[in-house]
Amino acid sequence: MLNIADLHRRFGADVVLAGVSLDVAAGEAVAVRGANGAGKSTLFEIVAGVLDADAGTVRVGGRPITDPQARRSIGYAPATATLPESLFVHEWVDLACALRGVDGAEDVDATMTRFGLEATVDARLSALSLGQRRRLLLALASLGRPSLLLLDEPTVGLDAAGVADLVDWLDRHRRAGGAILLASHDDEFTSSVGATPCTLRSGRIV
Repeated sequence: MLNIADLHRRFGADVVLAGVSLDVAAGEAVAVRGANGAGKSTLFEIVAGVLDADAGTVRVGGRPITDPQARRSIGYAPATATLPESLFVHEWVDLACALRGVDGAEDVDATMTRFGLEATVDARLSALSLGQRRRLLLALASLGRPSLLLLDEPTVGLDAAGVADLVDWLDRHRRAGGAILLASHDDEFTSSVGATPCTLRSGRIV
């Protein structure tokens, strides 16, 4: 499903990724661990196609990440996202649907209900709690039923019920043949979703 081969990325003189290689098969979950600043978010941004690598390749479903079809097969929820506070939740959902080619009110309604956001669709982003914002990022990542979920610190801001809902969603995604790559410092969470742990250190998977 996901093949990462020999990724390199530096910012000026700072080497962040120094030959990262990693595979995630269909039906598998992999959790990337590492200290703050280890390069986890940089790795995820490259896999999502948000950031270019200096060298190396990323393929999703056999297609290079530069292929629009490969990008549409990824549901990406970053650790943090700067979203205009004045926009309404339904405006963000409409934008995500347009970008991902999602067409179907029933699917959107089901997604909002799954993440407990059905009562917030007419609220401005500024009115949402931290947990609701996290739920919104996860909901946007799930639109279009992507085959690969790319989740950077997905439990941050979630209460116990939110984490339980997240675990249930990821379990169903994996059992349906989807793949999951996540970064988390929560070992209990990664264990509950059956994720295989690996560690990013000194720019490499160890």
